[in-house]
Amino acid sequence: MLSELELDGILSRKEDTFFDRTRSLEKNSKDSVGSKIAAFATSQGGWLLFGQADDKKLVGIGERGGFIRGLSELLQNLEPVPTVEGPLFFERDGKLLAALRIIALGSGGPCSFKGVAYQRVQESSVKISPKELYRIWSSAGRLYFEERPSIAPLTAIDHDSLDLYLRGAKSRGEVNMPAFLEAKKLAKGDFLTNLGVLVLSKKPDDWLPNARIHVVRFKGTTPSERSAALTLSMPIHKLVASAIDFIKTFLPVREKIEGIKRFEQTAIPEYVLREVLVNALAHRDYENPGEVLVRIFDDRFEISNPGAPTPEEWKKILFSGIPVHRNPRIYEFLREANLGEGVGQGIPEIRKRLKEVGAAEPVFFVISDTFALMLNFKPLRGGHDALLEKALKLVREEGTVSSTRVMNALGISRPFAIRLLNELVAKHFLVHSGGGKTSKYSFSVDATVEAKEDAEDAREVDVLLKEENAGKRKLYNAKEFEKRTGAKIT
Repeated sequence: MLSELELDGILSRKEDTFFDRTRSLEKNSKDSVGSKIAAFATSQGGWLLFGQADDKKLVGIGERGGFIRGLSELLQNLEPVPTVEGPLFFERDGKLLAALRIIALGSGGPCSFKGVAYQRVQESSVKISPKELYRIWSSAGRLYFEERPSIAPLTAIDHDSLDLYLRGAKSRGEVNMPAFLEAKKLAKGDFLTNLGVLVLSKKPDDWLPNARIHVVRFKGTTPSERSAALTLSMPIHKLVASAIDFIKTFLPVREKIEGIKRFEQTAIPEYVLREVLVNALAHRDYENPGEVLVRIFDDRFEISNPGAPTPEEWKKILFSGIPVHRNPRIYEFLREANLGEGVGQGIPEIRKRLKEVGAAEPVFFVISDTFALMLNFKPLRGGHDALLEKALKLVREEGTVSSTRVMNALGISRPFAIRLLNELVAKHFLVHSGGGKTSKYSFSVDATVEAKEDAEDAREVDVLLKEENAGKRKLYNAKEFEKRTGAKIT
């Protein structure tokens, strides 16, 4: 342990690779302390002094017992928990201080705090980039996340997905399936690796609980009332395609004429949707308990994934275009399925495609350890309820409409138009006839009647009709409604 002379020496010592100081274990400083201990453990070890501010003013650590309890709780958030010496308590100028020595893990590293690995770089404790983490684990003989064996048996394989990649392997002369799975790090013996689960298994979240995408469509511009939601878990190339199909049904559309042909174009080009989904899946941290979340509002699209890049990585990505892949093997298979380019074109191309359709620049932001992207677009003409009213008004005016007519009138996609019309059918406002190209929707007067039971168990029907001349609403009971419209209520 340190002598009295050495203790006096560290009070004036500059922070460096082997030494750091912190005020205390206060609630708002615990994360900083945890990252420093993890960094020392990953690197070459070091000393951490408690009770002294960065300006070297002595502030003390408070009560000894509380400090020990706080330190013990903090160490439980480290993985693996490093060996420490101390704390060594001593007093200076009436203040109680503590010194803690952290022993380097060596080949047992790196050390992470709350799931994030750190290392010591001069006087700073910095997050370890995925590339550096891979190098550390490889040199220590440890397996990176993608290569670790899972508990998923080979029977969990989706053979359509396997055939997709085997076709490419056969063209290269790689025809032995077991050898192919081993060589590509997709399996180890009779079990899939984590990579194999994500790329090949029928339902990855059976084996990796958060290997899925959650898509939610909200009514309006705030995350309050949902109008639709879907959770997807399937082989990663199918996951991208299915998520795009679902998302497109809830985006505004514009008509585009080329020659004599008319095309529907969503507010966010399909290329952009594909690119942001691929990035979220390829760059996410699969050891983080979060999941990829897509939220669609009337005026914007948001996607977030656990595992934010370090500031240094983000600078490279934004300004130099150099690709940084947290999960390089996952990206390799996405590229083989023609879903990724892998040469740093992603963000510049996203900006270019959005500019072509008159959309705003993408907005990137980091919340804690979550990376998020927001795409703003021209909002739908009114919220969900407003669109239902417009669709109903159109049918009232024209008597019978098709989904194409509603799509063009409201400026929405055909699937979204069909959803609106079917919702009106389910609420008994419309009736549906025909199918395919002959599918039609007509107004049903009876649908505006809502049944109620009164206190005497006698049914009354109140009908809310819109007065077109005054723009007001008036309530009629069932008999008045029959008298006005001639419709018989049963």
